[in-house]
Amino acid sequence: DLSLVFGITFSFPAGVRLRTFPAQVEVSCQVAMSDYRRTNAQQFRVTVDYHHLGDISGNRCRVTLQRAPANARFARLSTNEVEYVLELSEQ
Repeated sequence: DLSLVFGITFSFPAGVRLRTFPAQVEVSCQVAMSDYRRTNAQQFRVTVDYHHLGDISGNRCRVTLQRAPANARFARLSTNEVEYVLELSEQ
């Protein structure tokens, strides 16, 4: 098994910033021994979709594993939801 920890990415309108708690999530997967050293966090993408922030009650949002390399089998997130705070900046 391989476990990687990295930040959550998101694309939001200008002037809107999202802070998630926790700020990072762990992705676990199985890779062949020959791929172990070649598999890294840049090959994965964990996202929050701005358009789905209201899907869960309260200040929680769904986290999605959007991208994983083909050699990563059974990839899974340590959590499917995180708490969030939206910050609006004056532009």
